[in-house]
Amino acid sequence: MRPALRRLLILCGVCLAVSALFCALFPLVLDGSLDYLVAYPCTVPADPSVPVIVLDEDDFREHPALRELVVGMKMVRCPSLFAPFLPPGEGWSSVVLTEAEEEALWGYMLAVNERGTLVPAVVEYNGTCYQVAASRGRPPAPSGTFIPSTPV
Repeated sequence: MRPALRRLLILCGVCLAVSALFCALFPLVLDGSLDYLVAYPCTVPADPSVPVIVLDEDDFREHPALRELVVGMKMVRCPSLFAPFLPPGEGWSSVVLTEAEEEALWGYMLAVNERGTLVPAVVEYNGTCYQVAASRGRPPAPSGTFIPSTPV
């Protein structure tokens, strides 16, 4: 075999091996690095100025991802280039939000209180309070305590 052809075959083999390794490890690199929404139970806020949004079936009908968050207690992936290609793991919803849906769900995460301050909102469903939050990376262990706001 000619030396030039041999070098070309070796180069093609190396490129193929690197590509295969990249494809195999790509989901592992992305795992825990996607933006997502999560809801976790919290205590009823002691501050009466904190907005509490009472959820009903209309909210879930308009926003199916909200049902996944609150009722299913699953993490929901935000729109990204890679989200549709990664299968959901344990604890993840198969729903991938659209940009419009993500924007709509911000109304359940933040609200303006009676003093005109932007604060984390609390949602209530079946007598249980939850906070819906946006996160990036691996999910934190929920504390179950309402996170008070600071003026924005």
